[in-house]
Amino acid sequence: HPGSALSRSPRPVPTVPPEPRRPARPLGIQVLAALLTFYAMSGVYITAVLATSRPSALRWELVAAGAAGFALTAGLAARAVWRLADAAPRWLVGCGICGALLCIALAVVGDRAAGETRGEIWQFAIAGAILLLAFLALAARYVRREIDARS
Repeated sequence: HPGSALSRSPRPVPTVPPEPRRPARPLGIQVLAALLTFYAMSGVYITAVLATSRPSALRWELVAAGAAGFALTAGLAARAVWRLADAAPRWLVGCGICGALLCIALAVVGDRAAGETRGEIWQFAIAGAILLLAFLALAARYVRREIDARS
C-alpha cells in the first residue's frame, strides 16, 4: 500500500530543546534546612530530658527554657529556609541569638558546680555563642542571596 495513509510517516514536528531546569532548592539550602531540623530536634531532646529528670543539682528550668526557645526558632528557621521565604534570614539570626543564649545558660548552670574550671566554662560558652551566631549570620546572608537570585 505505497500510496495509502498507512504507509506515510507523520510529518516531524519541530521541537524546542528543553530549557535547563534549575533545581527546586539548591543543595546548600537543603543541607542548611536539614541542619536546622537537627538543631530543632536537639533542642526538643534537651528540653524533654531536663523536664523529665529535673536534676536538683542544676537550675534546669533555665536551660530547658533556652533549649525550648532554640528548638522553636530552629524549627521555624528550617521551615522558612526550605520554602526560601523572605523571613528566612531573620529566623536564622533569631535562631543564632537563641542558640547563643542557650550557650550562656549552660555556662550559668555549670558555673555553680565548676569549681576550678569556672573560667574555662565561660570561655567555651562565649566561644560557642559567638561561633553559632556567626555561622547562622553567614547562613542568613547566603539564604538572602538565594532568595534574591530567584526574584
